[in-house]
Amino acid sequence: MAKSTVKFQTTPNPNALKCEVESPIPQIKGRTGPRSYAKTADVSGDPLAQAILSIEGVVNVLISEKWLTVNREPEAEWKQIKSAIQTVLRKFGDPGNENAAEGSKQA
Repeated sequence: MAKSTVKFQTTPNPNALKCEVESPIPQIKGRTGPRSYAKTADVSGDPLAQAILSIEGVVNVLISEKWLTVNREPEAEWKQIKSAIQTVLRKFGDPGNENAAEGSKQA
């Protein structure tokens, strides 16, 4: 995934936020279509999901090719979550990043 601009969109659910990216998010080998994980799921094969779910306050993530949707705990603040999501996506958009390379190998 190349470095990408993130556009945040609110949803009808006040605890969900859609994040659109310009560059495609790599797929995981052996999986097609969107992938969804809860905080308690085994995400060891998906480094991007692992990074997003490690953000304080995030409880669920749905990842597609050009967007992801994040659900938060009701008391969590979107400001901190948005900032952390941008950091994660920049990290995964860096071709020199080990996790980004791992994700693209699995695509």
